[in-house]
Amino acid sequence: MPASLRDVAKARTAADGVLKSALATSDPHLQALAWDLQARVALAESDLKGARESIQQALALVEKTEIAFAAWQVYATAWQLYQRLKEHKTAETNRQRAEASILKIADSFDSDEPLRATFSPQFPSAESWAKSREQASSRHGLERVAAR
Repeated sequence: MPASLRDVAKARTAADGVLKSALATSDPHLQALAWDLQARVALAESDLKGARESIQQALALVEKTEIAFAAWQVYATAWQLYQRLKEHKTAETNRQRAEASILKIADSFDSDEPLRATFSPQFPSAESWAKSREQASSRHGLERVAAR
């Protein structure tokens, strides 16, 4: 089995464990991130049906609760999924929601707070959004979970 397939298999095992643990809690933030991770692993597996099902679970959580930090990540994953599905209008709506969520986080800091700049990037074009999203989520540790 090629190394990349082993990595995806490891990510699937890790994502399943994360989801099981998150669903054992009542924390919608953890649950949304776990469903997001499931969707991203499904995308890596080219399982678009599984990715859609997982991202719909994550979207339901972020849309009914106030969890901006998880929301931007979920919306960004939804953007990636709907781009792959060629549902461009839905993809763009989710990209805009991710951007709005990031701005909401930035606006929650005082104007002189250095962390504000972390969440106040120049927003990328649709073409570079996925790369920026991967870099940002990596900074916040989500890729490390999948790599275990």
